[in-house]
Amino acid sequence: MKPLERLRDRHAVTAVDIDGATAFTRDAAPGVLLLPGDPTRPELTDVAVVLGELATRFPRFRLGIAPEGDEAAMRVRFGVTAFPALLFVRGGEVVTSIARMQAWSAYESAARALEVQR
Repeated sequence: MKPLERLRDRHAVTAVDIDGATAFTRDAAPGVLLLPGDPTRPELTDVAVVLGELATRFPRFRLGIAPEGDEAAMRVRFGVTAFPALLFVRGGEVVTSIARMQAWSAYESAARALEVQR
């Protein structure tokens, strides 16, 4: 099973295309949006695991995944410079963006900041 399929099987994940991206980010509840980029990129597996772990540790977070093919539009819309990227969003803004695979502490810090932001 591919990492994104496994993520969708285990957690409530919304498909967020470019048309739905504004609504997803505007929601007052905290959310994490995965922009996967090239599905064959090895880092995507690791970032998908990170998103699953965030879902487990922060169950109030909404999860979204951009579909393949929307990368160019999402890059422009959110100012993303590298894929895969996780966007931590709330209330109409991207609070934090983390591109490519990073240390767990970066994701945890971004999630905690998103959780306490009002």
